[in-house]
Amino acid sequence: MHVDASQAFGRIPLALDDVDAVTLAAHKIGGPVGVGALVVRSRCPLRPLTFGGGQEAGRRPGTQDVRGALAFAAAARAVCARLDDTRVVVSSRAQRLYDRLCAEGTGIVPTTTAQMGPDRLPGIVSVMTGRLDSETLVLKLDERGFEVSAGSACSSGSLDASHVLLAMGIPRELALGALRISFDERVSPQDLDRLADCLLGIVADAR
Repeated sequence: MHVDASQAFGRIPLALDDVDAVTLAAHKIGGPVGVGALVVRSRCPLRPLTFGGGQEAGRRPGTQDVRGALAFAAAARAVCARLDDTRVVVSSRAQRLYDRLCAEGTGIVPTTTAQMGPDRLPGIVSVMTGRLDSETLVLKLDERGFEVSAGSACSSGSLDASHVLLAMGIPRELALGALRISFDERVSPQDLDRLADCLLGIVADAR
């Protein structure tokens, strides 16, 4: 069993007793872009995809980015040391953003009605509107200095609605207007308020 824990690492406690392999990404916790970690149990069969060197018991060729790995380790130590406190702060800011964006009459709804709690990933606010498509929302917010996403990076470039949202039973019209807002403790409440004001204005103008 392989788990992609890139979004969760450093944000919530990880329970990995039954996991054979886990993937982590440095840039999700303030580390360098392009650096990650693959943790694999010895019992897990792993065949190399590329050849030409004997590093890591023959699992990969090439030379490691040592400075990048050290920077990743430093970022990991820093975020894990204050995980509990940061989690409370970021979850509170996420709930406030949900409350503002999804207030009655805004035309914006959350993608899930699950309450913010210990099982909810802090710093990810996912909302939808049937008035504008995702790409239009992303471009309009980008013009105003806010970088958000229409969905996962894995599906960037796709103009169709998220298959995950459709499988959740969300109508296609709403799913086409999905927006994912990601942030951590370095993003201030004032920045989030400005984002909310901007997004609410964009959606209101589309009426």
